[in-house]
Formats: sequence, C-alpha cells, structure tokens
Amino acid sequence: MLGCVLWIEEFNLATWTKWMTLPEWTSVQATWASSSDHSKPQLIPPKYRHHKLPLRFEPRTASELGSGIQSLAATHEQLIIGWTGDILSPTPSEHIASETVDSKDRAALDEALLAYQPKESDPDDDRKITYVPVWLDDKVGHGHYDGYCKQTLWPLFHYLLWQDVATEYASADAHYPYYEFANAAFARKIAQVYQPGDLVWVHDYHILLVPRLVREAIPDVVLGLFVHTPFPSSEIFRCLPRRKEILDGMLGANLICFQTYSYSRHFTSTCVRVCGYETNSRGIDVEGHVTAIMHCPVGVDAERVGRDIKRPGIQPKLEALRTLYENKKIIVGRDKLDVVKGVLQKVCVSHLIFVFSPARRRI
Repeated sequence: MLGCVLWIEEFNLATWTKWMTLPEWTSVQATWASSSDHSKPQLIPPKYRHHKLPLRFEPRTASELGSGIQSLAATHEQLIIGWTGDILSPTPSEHIASETVDSKDRAALDEALLAYQPKESDPDDDRKITYVPVWLDDKVGHGHYDGYCKQTLWPLFHYLLWQDVATEYASADAHYPYYEFANAAFARKIAQVYQPGDLVWVHDYHILLVPRLVREAIPDVVLGLFVHTPFPSSEIFRCLPRRKEILDGMLGANLICFQTYSYSRHFTSTCVRVCGYETNSRGIDVEGHVTAIMHCPVGVDAERVGRDIKRPGIQPKLEALRTLYENKKIIVGRDKLDVVKGVLQKVCVSHLIFVFSPARRRI
C-alpha cells in the first residue's frame, strides 16, 4: 500500500486518484493552493463569478504544483479538494463574502466544476479531474492563510522568529483557532468523498492537522503527507506554542515526505525531543501507530513543459522575443516578494556580474 502512495510523492495538490493497474484503488489528495499574490489566496479553480453564468474560473497555483497534478492526470482519475479563495465580484476590485453565497449558488459552482478542465490539460487525456470546493467564511479563510500560516508557521519554518518579545506568545498563537477550524473543514470534506480503499495525499504546511483529523474519522485510511517547506531544527520548532498539536496532526499520516534528508532528520528529532515519542527502523511510533519518514524531492514535469512549447501560439511569441533581443542573452528571474526568497541578494549578484565582467553588460 505504501508503495502505491510513494508513486505520487512529487505531487503537491490533493487529488482523488483511481489507480489504473488496480481498479479497486482510488486516491484523495488535499492541499491549500494559493495565488502568487499572498493577499488573495485561491483554490484551483478559484474564481467564482457570483450570480453570473457561465461561471468563470482562473486557476492559479505554483508551476511545480500544477505540473505535478497534470502529470498525474495522464494516468489517473483525480479529485482535487481545495478552498474557494476570494470570490470576485463583477465590480472590479471587489469581492463577495463567502458566507453570503447561498446554497443555490454553491450548487451552481459544484455543477460547473464537474465540466471544468484547465487549459493546460493534455488534449489526448480522457481521464478528467474532478474539483471539490471547501467553503470557509472570509474571516476564517484569511485568519488561517494570512494569519497563522504566513505570520506564524512560514517564518518559523524558515528560521525567522517573532520579534516582539513582550507579546511573542500571544502573537504567535492569535490565529490558531482559524487554522484549526480550516483544517477541520478540509478533514470533513475528505471524509464526505472518501470511499473504502481510497488513498489520501495531503500537501504542505497549511493543513498539517488534517492527517490526524482524517484518521480519527476513518481509522484505517491510507494517508500520506508531503511538506514542501523546510522543517527547522527542534530548538527552533519548540518555540511554537502549538508545537505538540502540529506534530500530532502530522503524525496521523502513514507516510511523511520532506524535500531533503536534513528536513526529515529535523522532524524526527523534534518528535523525540518535544513529544518524547520513540523511533524505530519503520518510523515514529505514537501509541502503536507508526509513521514512516522519508525525503522525496519534488520535481518538474519536463515532458509537459516540452509539449507546452509546441502548443499553438507559443512559437510566434518566442520568435518575437528572439527578434527583440537579437544578439543578446536574457536573465529571467521569478520570485515572490518574500523576505525568505533572497530577491535583494539575487539582484546584487546580477549587478556584480556586470561589474566584474564588462563583456557581459550587453546580455
């Protein structure tokens, strides 16, 4: 069973997958997908035009996440579970509070999602992706994402501790109820669509409580968790007020994968030092439930990228760029404006290239 789970270790979006070689198997994956604009977290597909049909969807997610899902779609049926994100209004720069959307409009979204397929989908693939939305009140959704995820977990996982010593505990814990509520909503939705034999694959730090919550509802579930962020050393992680709740939530999985060996080692030592759990050759033992720990670097679907280059309309754009920048080389960078991304350092390095190598100033 774990061998099947490992086959999809690189995929970042939660999907419901029917294994073609084992017809009786299906898989459900869950994730928190966001747009590149952190102020507007989104679901795939995220945008729902209130009271206007047909509904308009604009999928937004990190490129490696999308690549993973599309690669899996070539061989599997999938069900993706995600938050609706902000619901845009027909009026520019406005959005509709999700709690004001009635059951009729929510049902209309569910129906529209059944026929929706991203434009990046392989036209030769007849295995469609099914999307299932998770509805959260705006206060909960943004308290979860902009609050606990981005103000507490994200800095901590990148070794950036809270600076206000006087209110450190309160500020680090202020948005936890929203995080807990959102995770519970995801777990309930998974339990609703789950069928015996399904595989559940949960992704990233936004929903670390989901594995335990799902296991409490479905004790025999086969569930994996992939953490795409770094995982800090135990000395840093123990600064988190809700450290035990987060660790116990993660350990509800059968398998936890990290990007590197050092992250997996940090997680194991943290479980031992913070919670006092025992480890053995199979993983971490929590009252008889053993969670395997591995490092499985995420990859890029190179074959899909190669196909995309040949899509209609791409070559003319490439030729236009070659003509515009003839006899020059182009340095391209794409980063979110986040303190952990090192954008300033990358700009400085580019400047130094030109300073110490004048011949490259025309690239």
